[in-house]
Amino acid sequence: MGNGKRQRPAERPKVLIHVDLDGLWAVKEVYGLPGSRTPSAASPEGRPDPVYSLGAARFLDLFRQAQAPATFFVVGRDCEIPEKAALLRCLSERGHEIANHSYSHPIGLGRLSAQTIDREIAKAGDAIQQAVGRRPIGFRAPGFDASPAVLQAVSRAGLDYDASLLPTRAGPLLRATARFAKHPSERGPSSMGHYGAGPVWRAPREPYRCDPDRPWRSLAGAGPLRPSVLELPVAVTPRLRLPVHASIAMAVGWAWARRALNAAVRSSETVVYLFHGLDLVGGDEVRGLPGGFVGRRVFGLPYRRKRDFVERTLRLLLSAGDAVLTRSFVEKARQEAAER
Repeated sequence: MGNGKRQRPAERPKVLIHVDLDGLWAVKEVYGLPGSRTPSAASPEGRPDPVYSLGAARFLDLFRQAQAPATFFVVGRDCEIPEKAALLRCLSERGHEIANHSYSHPIGLGRLSAQTIDREIAKAGDAIQQAVGRRPIGFRAPGFDASPAVLQAVSRAGLDYDASLLPTRAGPLLRATARFAKHPSERGPSSMGHYGAGPVWRAPREPYRCDPDRPWRSLAGAGPLRPSVLELPVAVTPRLRLPVHASIAMAVGWAWARRALNAAVRSSETVVYLFHGLDLVGGDEVRGLPGGFVGRRVFGLPYRRKRDFVERTLRLLLSAGDAVLTRSFVEKARQEAAER
């Protein structure tokens, strides 16, 4: 995981902390599991959605303690639930950013029609603006779907940045794992919507101006920042390009996660680190998620163990780098580009 050819950055890296707030209904749909097909404040059993009532609230508390700003990527449908909208307003009022994660969280977004993709982005933007009073400037596609169709739609929407791309060599393995975790009746080609299309592993590991037709290609030196989109790749290790975001790293274990994250941080000027709302929800606090070995490692760990992992990760990131709100980072990048 080391990188013998690249020196450690001269300055402390910038750390962009992201949290995907996929409502429980959306997570269940990803894996084809029984459960509510529509978002609501409560589960079919009448329990509040733990992603919001537990996960988001706990992240808010941890970020307050760490004095770290974060960007929460939210699904438009969830913004239309009053209880969830109230929590999102609280996040925004505490200085965190609310960004666009599509309206209905469809895996395989890039395989839909251009009109449908445009509508997914626009409707989510409208719902977020209605909920928090500010329109989002950034987007992340469900399932890291950094396909040309998605990036072209992000560009058409006039958004300032995209954070859909995970530049990992492990895409085929991750797609197979996601397909295996699905309900047997749902193990179809939709799994191909995970982890992008084309050679995304070739993409830069640092933020770059993205070619919407080939999202893994940088447009460095090609004129003004817009209409091109600033791509913010989710962190991976150097050389092997293994993903280090919490959902995977937590399943593998802290001993490996610490080494991998250290390697990513030490070789980067900017680190985009991703959590999910369920990363602070214990396996005994939620029902109906995938079982088996993969499900137990990704979703089933007890809350105390998950919180310990998240706290260790935040300490490592903030001891090595400086946390910056994504919106502020992008605005500064645009200003610097305009001054060149």
